[in-house]
Amino acid sequence: MWSDATPEHIYHMMTLAQLKELTPNFEWAEFLTEVGARAGFGHECQSTRVFQGLNASLTSVSPRGLEVYLRWHLIHRCRAGTLVKICE
Repeated sequence: MWSDATPEHIYHMMTLAQLKELTPNFEWAEFLTEVGARAGFGHECQSTRVFQGLNASLTSVSPRGLEVYLRWHLIHRCRAGTLVKICE
């Protein structure tokens, strides 16, 4: 069994400042505004390792490379009918 699967290792409530410290290359304030998150509340970060990996990717992969990677995942995770609705 995965040794980090305890609640203490999975659920991390973080402030905006803590998120910025964890992933300084990601624009958290802009992202949270765009998704409609309320200001001043804690944000759940289920896996700090994922966000550390994200930050490393933001510094080592070109913006175009990230766009292609994310588009590939979107296309492969959507059913054909769902993708048509997204594109419309």
